[in-house]
Amino acid sequence: MDRSGFSGDGYIIDQSKMGRFPYGKFASDYNGCGWIAVYNLMHALGFAVTAEQIHKLCLQALPYKGFFGTPVKTVCQVLDLFAIRTETTRGRKQILSAPNRYPYGILRFFDGKYDHYVAFADAGSGMYRFFNSDPSREVDVLTMERFVRQRCRLGPVTCVGVTAHP
Repeated sequence: MDRSGFSGDGYIIDQSKMGRFPYGKFASDYNGCGWIAVYNLMHALGFAVTAEQIHKLCLQALPYKGFFGTPVKTVCQVLDLFAIRTETTRGRKQILSAPNRYPYGILRFFDGKYDHYVAFADAGSGMYRFFNSDPSREVDVLTMERFVRQRCRLGPVTCVGVTAHP
C-alpha cells in the first residue's frame, strides 16, 4: 500500500493516494471514503487491523456494486462485526446540540462536491481530530461545531457515534 496517504501515526489522511484499491465500480480515490473512515475509526479505537483488512470487509458488504458509495447502514454493519456499538444521529442541529456526546465516530456530509465520510476522535478540551478531511493537514483538529459549520457545506449531515466498544 502507498503509505504516502497515511499520517505518521497510521491514519489515512489523503484519499487521493488510495486509487489502486478498487472499491466496487470505482477506485478508492473516488469513492473509498466510507471504508477509509471505518479504518481510521478502528485505528483511533486501538484495534489492530490493517487498512487492507478493512477495505476487504467493507468491499464484501458493499451494495449496488459501489455505484452509490458506502451507505451508512453498511458502515454500521462492519463496525458491528467488531462489537463496536453505534448510534446514528441525523441533522446539524441534533449533532451540535449534544457536544461531546460521542468521543469517537464518523460523519457523513456533503463537502461542496460530493458526499464524504470522515472519522473523528476526541482530542480533549472540546476539540476533535478529524481524519481524511483535509489532506494538507496531517493533524486536523477543530471543535465539532466549527467542522460542521465550515466543512459540511450543504445538505444533510449524519453522525455514526460510538456508544460502546471492546
